[in-house]
Amino acid sequence: YSRAEVERQIRNAWAGDDDKAVAVADCESGLNPRASSPSGINLGLWQMRRETWRTYGGPGDDPRDSSAYVQTQVAWRLFQSRGWSPWPGCA
Repeated sequence: YSRAEVERQIRNAWAGDDDKAVAVADCESGLNPRASSPSGINLGLWQMRRETWRTYGGPGDDPRDSSAYVQTQVAWRLFQSRGWSPWPGCA
């Protein structure tokens, strides 16, 4: 994915302030849907744990296996439930 393509997918999937969503995802992963934290616990564009991914309707077991669009749809559901609190260092 290019940064421009990932940004476009975020803007298409996020129903709120998509400028902030792009900024948070950039801070979390550098807009890389295949990113993982050094520990391997936080995964994908939004750096979700596997259990959070599944809880909010992510398909499969690993966010990195889904497009930036799908990852952002799941992040939007998480945001609707918990606001920006899941991303305290970036939001």
